[in-house]
Amino acid sequence: MTQNKFKTKEIYHIVKNKGEYRVLRRSNGRASWTFSKINGAINFLKKKIKKDFDIVVHKEDGTVKEWLKIVQPKTFTVEVNKKTMSVEQEDHLKLIIDTFSKSMDTKYRKGAKEHGGFLWRKKGLIDMAIEEALDQVCYLVTLKQQIEKSKVELGDKDDE
Repeated sequence: MTQNKFKTKEIYHIVKNKGEYRVLRRSNGRASWTFSKINGAINFLKKKIKKDFDIVVHKEDGTVKEWLKIVQPKTFTVEVNKKTMSVEQEDHLKLIIDTFSKSMDTKYRKGAKEHGGFLWRKKGLIDMAIEEALDQVCYLVTLKQQIEKSKVELGDKDDE
């Protein structure tokens, strides 16, 4: 493992050699793992390494082809008095968190591909973000009005 002098992040190197991809912990060390495909090497590292790290992909001549920054999903736990929620509520909360996590992953990757990670360089970004927020308010106000017009009663309890 080599260290980036500006960050404490680990750096792994993938070197193509004789048709296989070798993963090295140090740029000048022995291969720790070998793979037939580059995606296999990258996916292996993503599963094996639990914290953020960099991958430097080298061409056969040793020059750098690309530098990948791998950001691992952060996990968190919240201490909750479990007695305050039913099993159904716990299951529903898990469903919401799982759905959000999968949706956010998909949305983030799509945005990264579309915008290349330099969102601050996109002209009109702040105005577009404000428009998105206004759209959301319009959708919610419209939905509320449509529900009220339909005379459907959506709740049977007042906030306590």
